[in-house]
Amino acid sequence: MKSLLPIIALVLFVFGPARAQNPEGVWEGEIQDPKRPTVINVDFKTRRVSFSGTAPTTITQPALPSNDNRVRFQVANGAQTLKFAARQDGTRLTGEMDTGSRTIPFYLELLPSLPKPVGRAEAWQQDIDVVISRFLRYDRSYTAARREATRARLQALRAKVDRMSDQAITVELARAVALSGNAHTRLYLMRNRTEVRRVPIRVWWFGRELRIVSAATEYANLIGCRVTGIGRWNLPSAFSMVRNIKAGNASWQRYMSAYFLTSPDLLFGAGVLPNPERLPLTVSCGGRTRRVTVNPLPLRRSSTPVEAWWDLAPAYPHVDGLKPALAVEKAPPYLRHPDRNYWVEYLDAPAIVYLQYNRAQEMSSEPMADFIRRVTRTLDEHSIKGLIVDVRFNTGGDAGVGTPLVEALAARSKGLPVVVLTGRATFSAGITHAAQWKQFANASIIGEPAGDGLDLWSEGGNLLLPNSGLTVHYANGFHAYSVKDYPAFKPYFSDLNVATLVPDRVVEVSWSNYAAGRDPVLEAALARIRKSS
Repeated sequence: MKSLLPIIALVLFVFGPARAQNPEGVWEGEIQDPKRPTVINVDFKTRRVSFSGTAPTTITQPALPSNDNRVRFQVANGAQTLKFAARQDGTRLTGEMDTGSRTIPFYLELLPSLPKPVGRAEAWQQDIDVVISRFLRYDRSYTAARREATRARLQALRAKVDRMSDQAITVELARAVALSGNAHTRLYLMRNRTEVRRVPIRVWWFGRELRIVSAATEYANLIGCRVTGIGRWNLPSAFSMVRNIKAGNASWQRYMSAYFLTSPDLLFGAGVLPNPERLPLTVSCGGRTRRVTVNPLPLRRSSTPVEAWWDLAPAYPHVDGLKPALAVEKAPPYLRHPDRNYWVEYLDAPAIVYLQYNRAQEMSSEPMADFIRRVTRTLDEHSIKGLIVDVRFNTGGDAGVGTPLVEALAARSKGLPVVVLTGRATFSAGITHAAQWKQFANASIIGEPAGDGLDLWSEGGNLLLPNSGLTVHYANGFHAYSVKDYPAFKPYFSDLNVATLVPDRVVEVSWSNYAAGRDPVLEAALARIRKSS
């Protein structure tokens, strides 16, 4: 939700008066900020350091000779210098980090050196051991009972990897991590990163219908068809079998299933398919039901995020050259600018400002400060009857980017009706901003329920598993946006006071709406503002 402390550093190590030897090997632990710890990983041998799984920084100066057990090092963070001082007790370093304005305790422990695995089973077992020994230590979203249940499930998985396919191990590992019940705690497979294969079609839920919204040229005759079955399973059964590969509420499960139901690897791992090399579908096209087989594309592992909602937008430049169901000229406003993190339009006839905020991330082409000035100018130049803020597709980023926008416009729009549009992809910082609009502008909510609750664990960082190359993400900062109090989780990383984000009116785009280029969610918001003014 918020990027961790940006540390692009020059690190200076000083070991002085210390025991005979400097620390060697890789050490890992936490800077124990009570709001949100930062995991620090230091390799004293190669002189590299990383924070919360970010890219490591090279330590440019060698360690000095030492004569006692004190260890000191410094990290240059822009104009700030972070000073670490610790004492070594065997395989543990304990001390404090001084930021110049405050001191924060930290610790480091020597990580065991892993031998080269003998065979596939041992490689998976080493990866599972990393999840048990390191990941579970850093993620704060698990209750004690859920943590123990996860540990037990991982131990059970560890014992049977030699009898399971790689795909089945991957899915079971993801399900074990998801026992936290927290949607930010996850094994990266799709969306944030791409670690499994997909077929060259894309799908989206319209009510209870799963429609093919784009496809490669060879499967173009499937565009618009309704998927009714996968393999030997009907659609509801197949959907239930891929639920909880990631944690999350019903809305988030719908959003994530648009990925999972197009991956033969995950469908095979979840027991939906007997073979990961083809995806048999039952589809209904123009009233005719037929069976088709779609073949997966080669795997292209990537750390670049991919959003499922992009598949709805005909203007989005698909890497795989997929053809969209909707013509560009028919796209309604919410699908016109998938390439923009934020944009605004004055709707003249109803005298309403429509602002879409798709990603909580600064745009170099228009920094947020410039955007705020432009939106404010729009409000000043027109006699406005209301403001609509669309965060249906905002899956997160850095909430600090959009907060000034909320603060400026909430003050400027006092007395005006404000409507926030939410959807299944409203997640993380998207939820933060919906809640802020609700609290500071008394906004109404229209659309689908958001992709998470008001109270959630976020922030955190990543751990790379040594053999599979998969990444687990731990969460360690608590966001309390509801009126409920959580004494055990204080101090909160972020705090609001909102009764609910349940939509005042639930509206979902149907397939016929989409095919016609209509947006009933926006229409409902406009009607609400007209009624209020």
